[in-house]
Amino acid sequence: MKNIYAILIVALSTISIINAQNFKASLGSSLVDEIGKLEINLTPDADITSGFSTFEFFIRLNTTDAAKVESMTVTPNTTDFPNFTSLAFVGTDTQGAEAGFVHYHFSANIGGTAEIETTYIGGTSYLGAEVTIVPVAGEEAGQVDAELVHNINFTPSYISLFGGGTDRFDYAGADASSVFDDVDIETDGNTFIAKQENVALPIKLKSFTAVPFENRDANLDWITATEVNASHFEVERSDDGINFTQIGRVEATGNSTSDQDYKFSDRDVNMERNDVVQYYRIKMVDIDGEYKYSGVRVVNFTRSDIDFTINAFPNPTTDFVQLNLTGLDNTSTDRPTLRIFSNTGELVRSQVLNSDLGKIDMSDLPGSLYHFMIDYKGQQFNEKIVVVK
Repeated sequence: MKNIYAILIVALSTISIINAQNFKASLGSSLVDEIGKLEINLTPDADITSGFSTFEFFIRLNTTDAAKVESMTVTPNTTDFPNFTSLAFVGTDTQGAEAGFVHYHFSANIGGTAEIETTYIGGTSYLGAEVTIVPVAGEEAGQVDAELVHNINFTPSYISLFGGGTDRFDYAGADASSVFDDVDIETDGNTFIAKQENVALPIKLKSFTAVPFENRDANLDWITATEVNASHFEVERSDDGINFTQIGRVEATGNSTSDQDYKFSDRDVNMERNDVVQYYRIKMVDIDGEYKYSGVRVVNFTRSDIDFTINAFPNPTTDFVQLNLTGLDNTSTDRPTLRIFSNTGELVRSQVLNSDLGKIDMSDLPGSLYHFMIDYKGQQFNEKIVVVK
């Protein structure tokens, strides 16, 4: 899983003495869904009704941080800014180079499309766009200092929001406050900078394993490479790989840049539950309550008093599945029962298997992933079958 940083671009409007509606940009940070983010919120000073035709901005990284970055993408907020259905990455240093820095240029232009007017309420914050920065391999636990930059000469970077026949930023001001409304703004007289430093991934999961122990317990082990404001981990288990239930909680270290090893033993798995396959995942939660899931791990349990196996083929299939049951006790009245579930957990078929070789018709089912569950002599056997149409 790659470390991800995000930047949210937004603006603040005011009514100037020439009745222009000027916007300002502010840069902040937050932690959401295991992702470190930089934010700029739209907060008009007064009510504004306007549409927009062009939105351009530059994100500046120093050359050391730029070497950590593989790519950047932008997702606009089309709810509050319906004209901007996409924001394209134009390139780096498109307005000229600056020693020690790289400037990433993003732009949206609706061309001849009519501006869609939207009302913005004074004092209310609005999200403009989200920039996602993906680091190169090996820098997943890294950090970057990201900056939103405007130069009064528009070289090598600027911010522009054009709508209603005018640019909505006031470039005539003598200081950074004419473009940005952040408390801490850097300026050299010509360049205004809003920045956020050391944005990092809250939890970077390095590995996660789940294995059976003496055929009665499941031992789970996971390692984090990085933790920032991590709260805890919730261990979840499922009988079918679809519906999960929390079975335990492990407290996180909280903040760390070194490997942290965590363990959990599920001692409620035993043959009395008659479960042969169990599914596990880890819910990683930060101090704000935001969370993200690990991948799912499967643990298979077997019983020594029965030698029963299943071979299902072809897989994938277009119309039928052949079941070959090995170890079926033909002297017993206990017969295997097959249940077929959709990938959403809906039971689509149930039948008793009366022989060790059966042909299951799948021709009436839509293309998808299906779960075959066979119950036999207190055990449950699972197969995943893909139907292709």
